[in-house]
Order: sequence, then C-alpha cells, then structure tokens
Amino acid sequence: MSEVRGQIVNSVRSSSGEFLARLGTCIEIGIAICADYSSLLRGEHKEPINLEELLRITTQRGRVILSGRGASGKSALLHRIALDATNLELVPFFLNLSRWDQNATHEWQSVRDNARDALDFLLRRFGESGHDVTDAEFLPASVEKLFLLDGLNETPGSTADDILAICDQIASLMIGASVIVTDRLVRRKLDAEDKWCFAMPLPVTKGEVDRLVKGKGIPIGAEALLPSPFFLDRAIRGELRGSPLATIKNMFEERGKLDASGLSAAAQASFQAYELDRSRTFDYERFAALGRNDVADTLLAAGILVQVSAGRVVFFHHWYHDYLASKFVVEHPELWDFRNRHRVFDILTFKANSFDAIAFALELLDRKTSGEFLQAVYDWNPYAAGYALAEASITVEDVPRSVRLIMIAMLAERRFDRQFQSARKA
Repeated sequence: MSEVRGQIVNSVRSSSGEFLARLGTCIEIGIAICADYSSLLRGEHKEPINLEELLRITTQRGRVILSGRGASGKSALLHRIALDATNLELVPFFLNLSRWDQNATHEWQSVRDNARDALDFLLRRFGESGHDVTDAEFLPASVEKLFLLDGLNETPGSTADDILAICDQIASLMIGASVIVTDRLVRRKLDAEDKWCFAMPLPVTKGEVDRLVKGKGIPIGAEALLPSPFFLDRAIRGELRGSPLATIKNMFEERGKLDASGLSAAAQASFQAYELDRSRTFDYERFAALGRNDVADTLLAAGILVQVSAGRVVFFHHWYHDYLASKFVVEHPELWDFRNRHRVFDILTFKANSFDAIAFALELLDRKTSGEFLQAVYDWNPYAAGYALAEASITVEDVPRSVRLIMIAMLAERRFDRQFQSARKA
C-alpha cells in the first residue's frame, strides 16, 4: 500500500518538477477565489490566497474549477499545486487533457456513463504517473486523493461537461477524493454550481514584473503585456515585441528560423493537425506530407515543437499552434465562406471549447476583412464573436463600427433573454 503511494507521489514530483524546470525562470502567480461562476467570468474575486490555502479549500469542498484566459499560468499553477500536495502528504494524480484526440473521443462514448470506468479511462490515457482507478481505490480511506485535470478546454464539444459531471461524482463517491480542473473563461454546464468552488489566476503583480525585467529593454507599447506570465517570460528571454502577434511571429522567425515559405508550410501543417488529428498532439507526418520535414526539424531544435512520443509532436505552448492555424484560415477566405465556416470554426476551436484562435485570426485581418470575418463567426457562434472582440489585441478602429454595434447589441439584448441559459451565457 505504501509502495503504491510512494510510486504515485514520486512520479508526480518528477513530472511536475520537469515541467516547471522547462519553463525556466519562476514567475510568482497569485490566485483568488470567486463568489460564484458569474463572478469568475466578470473577473470579480476575493483577496489573494496561497496554494496551501487553495488545497485546504479543495479538500473541504471537493471540487474546484481554476479558470482563466489563455497563457495566464494555469498549467504552471497546477503543477505547483501537485508539488505542494505531495509536501502536505496528499496523493495527487495529474492528468494532461491536452493529449486528447479523436480516438479518445470515440473511446469516451463507451465509458462516460459510469463514473468509475470514466475515471479509469482518464487516468490510464492522460495520467502522468501511469496509475489507474484501482490504484486510487487501493489507498487507505484516510489518505487524501487529489485529481488534477489540466486543460478541460482541450476536449471537444460537450465532452468537457461530461468530465465535470464525472469529477462531481468522484468527489461524492470516492472517500477522501477531491478535484481541481483548469479551464478557459467559458461557462460549463454543472448540475449544481453551489457544489463547486471557483478560482482564477491573477495577473502578475507590478513588483514581480519589476523584479524580473529590471535592466531589460521593453519595447514601446508592450508594458501592458507584462502582467501575463506568457509575455513576461518572453520579456525575460528578450523575445517580447510590441504586440502578442508580433511576439509570436518573431519567435518563429528568429528562434524557429522560418522564412515566409517555412511559416506558410507550418501554418498549413498546423491547421491540418487540428483538422485530421483533432488534438494538440499530432503526427510528425503532417510536415512530411507537405515535403517540409525541415520546418518540423528546425522547430524541434528551437524548442517550439516538442516530441511527446514516437512520431507524435506538440507545440510547447498552445498559442503557437493557434497562431499558425489561424494564419492558415485567414489566408484562405474560402474556409470561412457559408459552405465551410461551421466545419472550419469547429475544427479551429475544438467545437467551441477554445476561442483564442478566433481572436488571433481577427488580429491578423485588415479592417475591411475583419468585419466580414466577424460576421462569419457570428453566424457560427455569436458568443465566439463577442469573445474575439473582447480578447483580441485590436482597437475600436480595427473593426467596422456597424459590425461592433451589432455584436454588442446582441450580447446586451440576450442578457435580458426570457430563456435563463441564454441570459447567463451573455
């Protein structure tokens, strides 16, 4: 019994330690509890707490959703939580849902109706330690078991809602079990929201920013990006540019050593990976099929692309993949015409689970085309259009006024919709 416990703890310490080491400089990220789901989505929170306090709340409540914008440090926080949990003698099981693919979607259908079978599938398929539900059940009832699920938004369609329902059941049925799930700022369907605790990562404090970038040249206009751990890390490495897109594009050109042709090939391979693999991890052959093994090789050498298993690779950060896939879509307007837009936007967003690629696409377009693109997005999913307007690094002049007014009016009207779910989503 103690041997199994030791194996799980040591495995998590190793994998989480390696993940944090790959990130480089440690950036302190605050965390805060929100009163409810609506407060979380509005960005309203209580006083910051430390990770030990979050773990105490988790074991008391049993269910926590840690939700934030892209690149807000959720994965890093969850790995730190895993390490802290082992120091407090909890037994954490870390699950990386970014490896979800089409095969997982098919297999999920046969296990989703049974909580134990579903958890066993998730542990076997995505667990970092290689242990299963029997190992978790084998631990004494007095041992606190913590299931950490990273990347709920990486799953397609309603799968995220299914997983949250399973987490709810596990917290209820397994003695000493609790869960923390990371997600994007989207509202999920929960059977009872009052069972859950909602938390959010906070922007990096000015004091922490000043400590880490002291003496480093920050491009004009880029100061507003520094509270984001992703862009602060770029600043520490000397890779920060004046905007999010400029920073990512420069990384592919400078560190990845891609010219315009190589960048286009990477964009095509990236979109095809989403289209064919339906996953953040994908076959190396996506590059080989285009005759551009050289592109994959230089991205691997630069650490932008990472090998996860034989023949399978993943971008070190999902924003790299989203940027390239969105670049391919905006350069091929036929992909978002009336015949194709629903299929293509489903592919680009994992069936409306992650809208970052939509926001990137909006940033890449000129003013005239941005209006046409937003109308196509609105036809597919009106909330995605609102998200893109809110999150894209654009000014009010970058989208035609008439289009902006339509989007804002739509959201305003739906806040008073007679259907409760529509009003809540708005």
